[in-house]
Amino acid sequence: MTREERRGLRVQQLEGWRASGLTQEAYCKRESISYETFRRWRRKLGDHGWTAPLMPHVVPVRIAEGSGSVASARVHDRADVLAQPVEVVLASGRRLRFGDGLDETSLARLIRLLEVLPC
Repeated sequence: MTREERRGLRVQQLEGWRASGLTQEAYCKRESISYETFRRWRRKLGDHGWTAPLMPHVVPVRIAEGSGSVASARVHDRADVLAQPVEVVLASGRRLRFGDGLDETSLARLIRLLEVLPC
């Protein structure tokens, strides 16, 4: 990961903390981040380094139709959606498969990581 990508990930974590309404310690615990590391990021980036919005990355997304897809399933509960198999196909052709689905925290973490990757 490049220096700029790492910085982008840290900025996203800081923005995520601000949006969460949690204390820094509670946010760090929820995201499995060392509290001291988080404080160091905040000091190092300063207020000007993370209040500006990041440039959005537009990534094409296709929901595959099929008997096992979330798109074709009748879902009555958000937990049912998260329990469905998830497959992410990267632009490189690599596939990330999660057969038992992802919990909400893991899915959010995956999305944050994928957002900092160059298209």
